[in-house]
Amino acid sequence: MRISIQQCDPESLERFKAAVGGLGRVVGPYTRKQVEGRQASPFWTYEAHRWRDAQAVVALLWLFLGSVKRAQIAAVLSRFRNHDLLGA
Repeated sequence: MRISIQQCDPESLERFKAAVGGLGRVVGPYTRKQVEGRQASPFWTYEAHRWRDAQAVVALLWLFLGSVKRAQIAAVLSRFRNHDLLGA
């Protein structure tokens, strides 16, 4: 499981990282391909790629998530659990 958030403002992502106890990292800037002949703004990404970090971020945010995000996370966790139980 991994969590990633893209923003054009790295400060917002750094604040998010601080809010989740410093878990994960902020990387960038990256550039997108031109859109309709215009250069797109650079962007940064917050990412929590280690299982324990992503799981901790989910736990910290769980009470604030809506039903759609909770269902998405539950599906991911179920796939990981089934994957581990099968020894894959």
